[in-house]
Amino acid sequence: MALKRIEIPGVRPMEQGDSELLVFVLSAPLLLEIGVTLRFGEHPLGVNRELTPNRAKEMLRYMKTAKRPIMRDPILGCLYPGDGVEWSYDRKRGILTAEVETDPDKRTEGCFFVVDDGQHRLATLEMLSGDDRKRWSFTVIAGMGLEVDDRIALFMQGEKRVRVSNRLLLAQMDATNTFPNDTTGNAYRVAKRLNEATASPLRGKIYFGQSPKVPKGTFPVTSLMGQLKYAMGKRSRLNPYPSEQQKEMVLNLFIAAAQQWPGQWGKLDKTLGRPLGYLTLITLIARSGNLYALLNGNFNLDSFRRAMEHAKGFRWDQPGTRDGSITYNKLMLSLDEHLGQSIAAAESARAS
Repeated sequence: MALKRIEIPGVRPMEQGDSELLVFVLSAPLLLEIGVTLRFGEHPLGVNRELTPNRAKEMLRYMKTAKRPIMRDPILGCLYPGDGVEWSYDRKRGILTAEVETDPDKRTEGCFFVVDDGQHRLATLEMLSGDDRKRWSFTVIAGMGLEVDDRIALFMQGEKRVRVSNRLLLAQMDATNTFPNDTTGNAYRVAKRLNEATASPLRGKIYFGQSPKVPKGTFPVTSLMGQLKYAMGKRSRLNPYPSEQQKEMVLNLFIAAAQQWPGQWGKLDKTLGRPLGYLTLITLIARSGNLYALLNGNFNLDSFRRAMEHAKGFRWDQPGTRDGSITYNKLMLSLDEHLGQSIAAAESARAS
């Protein structure tokens, strides 16, 4: 064993009934020295779930770019003794002392801190560079030698918390310009353009509010975000164009489609009155080679109108659009094929 003595100052007790937890602040380097994540079913003291790599990557981006190193939620866990060494809490001075193992692979041989809620922060610290890491510190709430059953009960409390609405998170990221990436930000702003533009057939139809009950006649912005992010992403045919042009192209497609199918548009009993139809159009502009062949590099509204004339006669309400057996991807492929057949027919007519 290679032990090192540490001190944690500013420790205060937090009593709840006949139980006591300790509250203190740990610097990021010290958290890495004493912290460990133990998985349920893999270790006798484990209560944690598997790490979600994408969540850790999201947190890494945030911790690298955050203007101020502040996180609201504390890290929760428990302090345990090691082989022949124990934590010592001086109540009068408010100091925790311990002998900790300096070899990360032997962490539990010295005194250690099991992280029950905060494992992604711990994993992120391991990926951060030294300078980025040093500026972070974390509020910690810890028990001492708690029974595993008690820790599981505390862990499950966290799992039962009401999650923050995705619509609220998106609105806050938009207000503070803190989207995790340009793709998400551009997708959200396309949705706003569709909802706010005077000429948009979806004006006032996309719900950005926070009520769990979406008002009648509207649909939540989150129902569009997945496919809008795809349309704004690297594999989309929209990718080569500037973000402002992307927004106008999507808006022009929707205007042209509403004008081509006025009897369909906005009616809840029709495909073009539901997200299925809107997602189909978003997928079309992201993937359809035939659409871009018709546009021929001209993306103004008149060009989209001419392109949509080739879609005249397309069956939006075909079997499967009501029961969900036809997805927007399948419907887009059918629409793209219709455009291709129209192009071929027009070329054949010109040749004759």
